[in-house]
Amino acid sequence: MKYKMIISDFDGTMAGHDRIVSKENKDAIRRFTQAGGYFTIASGRSYDSVYNIICDLGLKNSALTLICLNGSVIKSFPDGKLLKNYPIDKDELLSAALTCEKRGLYYHLYDEGHLYIDEENEINKKYRDFTGTPYTIVGNLREFIIKSNAPITKLLIVTEKEKTLPMIDELNETIAKKSVFFSSNPIFVEMCSRNAGKGNALRFLASLNGVDISQTIAIGDQYNDIPMIEAAGLSVAVGNAVAALKEKADYIAPPCSESAIAHIIDKFCLDS
Repeated sequence: MKYKMIISDFDGTMAGHDRIVSKENKDAIRRFTQAGGYFTIASGRSYDSVYNIICDLGLKNSALTLICLNGSVIKSFPDGKLLKNYPIDKDELLSAALTCEKRGLYYHLYDEGHLYIDEENEINKKYRDFTGTPYTIVGNLREFIIKSNAPITKLLIVTEKEKTLPMIDELNETIAKKSVFFSSNPIFVEMCSRNAGKGNALRFLASLNGVDISQTIAIGDQYNDIPMIEAAGLSVAVGNAVAALKEKADYIAPPCSESAIAHIIDKFCLDS
């Protein structure tokens, strides 16, 4: 088998807004793993959320490593052992939080095991329902950052689609030195440590499992997937991916809605 490891994004890559993975994708993943391949998820979601996805894929009896919160948190599956954790620089985190407060922007925080909100509202209730991630209400989030010892690994801002990319450029210019801002969704601006990222996580995972980087495939659809596909031996963008990711991909697969994962596995891994 030329490609021994596949690392795939989930939302917009394996499943659409309905969060349903097609039977074709599930069957192809099963055939790939039964043939000795290693399949895992790299997502902006939390460990608990990715854990449920892996179980739904029929891999609950597999020993895997899950890349969570855009590579800020890497844990083994199924025991949840923390392998890597990259908190955001506290000064830069506070600057971002202050910017959000001044502009009246909704944001929330993650550490390696929790989602923190200031108060319950329609935005975080929809987010909770979509990701399956429960939250903890802590009051003012900037004060929580100051007083808490929680190592915050991700800040997520919800904005308007037309403001997302300009805001990312501005925040990377004015705040980010030890951190980086990017997007995983047309209305999300996310902040993580520069030491994190799906690309660094892919390299770590390949080394951990003794797989040469040339034998890896990365699959994605959004801006946060670019470091991962730049790192992989074979980089794949699904047909519905953003243009910036397609430009860097070795191969453009069918869209998520057409069981892209199955297509990729059959074409590059199980073609014989």
